[in-house]
Amino acid sequence: MEYEWVIYEKEDGIAVLTLNRQDRLNSWIPPMRVEARKCIEDAGADSAVRVLIVTGAGRGFCAGADVGTVVAGTEEADDEPPRQRLMLPVSTVRLMDALHSLNKPTIAAINGITAGSGIGFALACDVIIASEQARFRIAFTRIGVVPGDGITWLMTRAIGTHRALELAYTNDIIDAKEMERVGLANRVV
Repeated sequence: MEYEWVIYEKEDGIAVLTLNRQDRLNSWIPPMRVEARKCIEDAGADSAVRVLIVTGAGRGFCAGADVGTVVAGTEEADDEPPRQRLMLPVSTVRLMDALHSLNKPTIAAINGITAGSGIGFALACDVIIASEQARFRIAFTRIGVVPGDGITWLMTRAIGTHRALELAYTNDIIDAKEMERVGLANRVV
């Protein structure tokens, strides 16, 4: 199947899902979330697939939601009433749930900028491998909203409540070495 916003490849038991909106650092729009979820579901249903790797094209893993489309009111959603779009989009819940509950190992290959719900997407994986160019930023507090998209639940389990809250409150940018040191990445390569 052809996709507009993601690249999905399978070879030798390995499925690779690449987010592909390079011009926007792979920030989410609803059709992209739907495509990514369909790929995750395909990997789960395909008995030949033994592992799913998720990554981003270009210099970013995922910069979170495309805030410009949300603020402008141009973000079209799949089966979401307009008021729901201002909260946690149904498509985001479905995407994170599909990845977190996949019945096969999942690996996030973080190649660059990762912010907002992109962090939640990475944390929903079983293993996180970061390149030396990887950077994490919670970003929600920078625009005056409470961190969502499963980040607070996933991050507190990964690194503990106090450290997770510090990152959420300060909105600090965390480089790859610090990600590994605090437990947000298994390894830096």
